[in-house]
Amino acid sequence: YTWQTATLDASGNWYLAGNTYIPGEQEDFLVAKFSEDGLVWIHSYNSVAGGRDFATGITADGTDVYITGTSIDSTGLHSSYMTLKLDSACSVQWLNTWADTTDNGLNGGTWIRIKNYEGPKLVFVGGSSQTGIADAAINVVLYLSNGYQIAEFKYDSAGLYDVPASVVVDSPYVYITGVSGSAFSNWDFLTIRGS
Repeated sequence: YTWQTATLDASGNWYLAGNTYIPGEQEDFLVAKFSEDGLVWIHSYNSVAGGRDFATGITADGTDVYITGTSIDSTGLHSSYMTLKLDSACSVQWLNTWADTTDNGLNGGTWIRIKNYEGPKLVFVGGSSQTGIADAAINVVLYLSNGYQIAEFKYDSAGLYDVPASVVVDSPYVYITGVSGSAFSNWDFLTIRGS
């Protein structure tokens, strides 16, 4: 097991997300729930494409859990955000994948947040997408809690690697901080606001 991220629900239960290697399936999302008495359940989830799947973001809302990460196809040349919603019994309520349609390269989800905005609960999923040989953009995908995608937001400094590190959702705005660099040894701090 490789654990990457954790969250706590309103009842004091802990959820861990990461990945595990399943023979014949490569890496899969791995999610575990712990109560004060110990392990409640643990389960792995494989993408439809059956590639390599890495969970990197998790959040809880009531008894539901939302996880996002990266799903890499069998060629290793293309990847997408993979996001799923689980109920309290760890059953999948929905699973969505997303990739930047302007490029067929690497896309990776890194964080997920839930926020109420004028009634419906909104699911914000963010990460980076490859937009060129030496270029990456920050992308945010917005879903309703039933998994229906309603919007997406993109920030791209041409010719720079843009990588998100943290996010705060204060509806109707999303504040993202991260880094933007022209090379792996030359980075600047980056803060953006989207709505």
